Amino acid sequence: TGGVISRLLALGGRELLEQKYEGGQTARELATAKGHTDAVAEIDRWVAQQAAWEQAEARTSSFLAAVRDNDLATLKTLVARDVNILYVQDAAGCSALHRAVEGGHADVVAYLLQQGGLRLASLTTTQGLTARDLAVLQHKTAVAPQLQCTLQSQTDRDQRRTELETAARKAQELAAQHQ
Repeated sequence: TGGVISRLLALGGRELLEQKYEGGQTARELATAKGHTDAVAEIDRWVAQQAAWEQAEARTSSFLAAVRDNDLATLKTLVARDVNILYVQDAAGCSALHRAVEGGHADVVAYLLQQGGLRLASLTTTQGLTARDLAVLQHKTAVAPQLQCTLQSQTDRDQRRTELETAARKAQELAAQHQ
């Protein structure tokens, strides 16, 4: 079968799988009856992959709905299940943080920043806007300071780390000179 079935399923989808053929059987039932284990395995892989995509899409949809609805409890539950959901972006490039900023949801913004940090705060829309840019453009005064504070805190930590690394390197150089 070598991927032929997967390509056919990509074109025909579930309709192709559910269609009845000889004796009222589905393609999978026919493949099973005829002992085509490779075809059955390929169909099963495709079905499992589709189910995983649908579940991920449902989680993402629930996550963005929770952001829109200012539902912090649901956000926490979804992030606990999959922290990577923080970095999902919609077709416009908006992350959950962008959407929370648009809604002016200060508690959600704070939680998202706490969980996603600078990586999340640095995501840009298709127009090149960070969540902070959006807050400033839309005059979201309740959330703009949180975003600025997160960016400044990260910059301060990065600067301090660089200073410590430089001091450690100098100490090693001095130690090496005195040996």
